[in-house]
Amino acid sequence: MRFAFTFATLMMLAANGIFSATPDEIALKTRASQFYSLQIERKRTQAAELVEPKNRDLFLSGKSVPYSGYKISRVLITGTDAAEVEVNVELTLEMFPQPVSKSLTTNWKKIGGKWYFVMDTSALDLIRSRVPALPAETKAVLSYKPLVSFGQDSEIQKSVRLENNTAGTLEFRLVGWDDQWFDIKNRSGDIPAGEYFPLVITLKQMPERHEKQSILVEGILPDKQVHRLEIPVILDVPVESLAKPMRDKIRQYRRDH
Repeated sequence: MRFAFTFATLMMLAANGIFSATPDEIALKTRASQFYSLQIERKRTQAAELVEPKNRDLFLSGKSVPYSGYKISRVLITGTDAAEVEVNVELTLEMFPQPVSKSLTTNWKKIGGKWYFVMDTSALDLIRSRVPALPAETKAVLSYKPLVSFGQDSEIQKSVRLENNTAGTLEFRLVGWDDQWFDIKNRSGDIPAGEYFPLVITLKQMPERHEKQSILVEGILPDKQVHRLEIPVILDVPVESLAKPMRDKIRQYRRDH
């Protein structure tokens, strides 16, 4: 009886590809599982780390997909650094009382030994191909880093570096943001050549859905030329374990200010 059970178990494992899977296929399936799990957990910023680097901002700027479940049905290595992943997903949509199932075939690329999700940008590429090319721009006089996001942890205060990329002192001023969402101190000032200014952003209310906000900054050169910079701010709905401490911090901040 023990032999029969063991044999049946081995046959089941073999049918699921446990013994035939290559190291590349195992690594790919693991990465794909992480990608969908993080989105279900509403951790879009972390999920973006599994998207090919050139399209991460594009991924974050789009609307979140309401995944409620997934199952990887097949992984297929199609080239030296290319692969396809077939996945069955469940979507929670307002217009349907039950989750909707959908089968997807997604492309993945290996970069630096790791697998990354490849976004389908064919529609955007077609649009770009019909728009006349603009002259190449020099490096922006004012830049920022890192990407700012709220909801991935319980912090309600984030700092972004405004960087002066010119050879002289650069004046900056904030010209646009939604003050219902954010409180920002030190909204203007001077940044010496090659240095940066820490811009502190405080969240004033809890995100109810994933969305992208923006903070507009102007950099003013000594000759009074004005260069505008848009700083995206990603808002994610926090998981339950983070929501309460976040809400408490926001209430405390409002009482103090």
